[in-house]
Amino acid sequence: MNLASNVTVFRGANAISVSGMKGWAGFYLHITGGINAQPFTTLRFAMTTDQPGRRFRVFLYDDGGDLQQSLLLANYGGDPAVGVWKDYILPLNGFGTTANPIIGIAIQDITGKDGSGFMLDDVRFEATSRSEIPEPPLHPSMLTSNFLPIAWLSNNPASG
Repeated sequence: MNLASNVTVFRGANAISVSGMKGWAGFYLHITGGINAQPFTTLRFAMTTDQPGRRFRVFLYDDGGDLQQSLLLANYGGDPAVGVWKDYILPLNGFGTTANPIIGIAIQDITGKDGSGFMLDDVRFEATSRSEIPEPPLHPSMLTSNFLPIAWLSNNPASG
């Protein structure tokens, strides 16, 4: 896993590269203290994969560690393609309740095949109107030492 890959990026200077996954493996982003999801309507990120035929599911976890409903990427623009970035916009109401703060986002390969890898970039929550709510700034200091030091990108040229 490389949290600062610059081989290929969707936006900015770096992306997250996850490789050598075993069957059914996934990648988990943890947010210490959580994010109040009520002002936001979507989870947005870009993704590409290194092998054809891979399918992925996205999960949200609330501050009680409870798993919310999951969404299949195939239903939101199709499965990721090899070497081509796909911009995903997932409705938070599709995950079920957003009454509790969100503490985790997981992306899991659901094909069960070994060797899968993917790239992830530009992960963020968005409000209906960008002027309503700023992106929640996550800093490595907000993440516990048990989890990977992941910072969310706030450099979004489309955000005006």
